[in-house]
Amino acid sequence: MFKNILGKTKKEKKTPFIEDFKKQSLEKRLAITDSIFRKNDNFKIPIIIDLYDEPDTKDRIKLNNHKFIVSKNILVSEFIFKLRKNLNINSYESIFLISNDNLLNTNDLLNNVYEKNKEQDNFLYIIITIEKTFGTNNL
Repeated sequence: MFKNILGKTKKEKKTPFIEDFKKQSLEKRLAITDSIFRKNDNFKIPIIIDLYDEPDTKDRIKLNNHKFIVSKNILVSEFIFKLRKNLNINSYESIFLISNDNLLNTNDLLNNVYEKNKEQDNFLYIIITIEKTFGTNNL
């Protein structure tokens, strides 16, 4: 069970892209991350993102890309800004990132988040949740 940003308990949501990606063998996923690190001199990290599989979110928001190779030295808030530019979300909605059942702190460096939350295959798996935080468009 997860508690959402508002403290309400909800059942764990499926993340179809992450689940499908993890069906690949561990060896194959490790080979992918090893290649990424070699090509980028360990200055970038591999991230796989997916949206919570909620009816309201999945019908409106489409991720064009689920795989990211991102500089280690940017803040989570900068990564959110980049994601927000590519997502079709309303101005009254906020993006929250979750990894390993933890809400990511926007002031943390992605490298710190990566070292704390990376999985055995050396990918950082992040789930995006969209919450209405600033009212509605009917104001």
